Amino acid sequence: VKTLVEVLETEARSLAKNVEDARHAAEEEQKRLHVLEAQVYSAEKEREEEQNKELEAVQQQLHETQKRLEGTVRVVEDENDGLRAAHAELRRQLGERDEALADWEQNTHGLEEELEEAKSVIEELSGRVRILENAMEEQEQE
Repeated sequence: VKTLVEVLETEARSLAKNVEDARHAAEEEQKRLHVLEAQVYSAEKEREEEQNKELEAVQQQLHETQKRLEGTVRVVEDENDGLRAAHAELRRQLGERDEALADWEQNTHGLEEELEEAKSVIEELSGRVRILENAMEEQEQE
């Protein structure tokens, strides 16, 4: 019986040692798990910070691009306004030119009529001068 008790005690000590070893191994595994969790947390935080930096950079680029586009839109709108004003001025000048051309044509027509009248008067006067010259020649001959 004594040997059985000794064997059982040895087995119990062995089991107790195995339990202690297992507990110690579990604690070590628990420590490793905490280290791994901390590493994962740190990696996730680092990744999140990196993504935030990238997002901020993209947002900054977007903001700068938007400002450039707004500037470009203002320039184009200003140019468009300038072109509209130039177009309106050209239409105004074209209207003035058309009026001046119509006045010129009317004046030219009036001058042509006056020229025809003047030619007619000249012809009539030339005819009278010829008559007078002929009459003077006849008088001189008499």
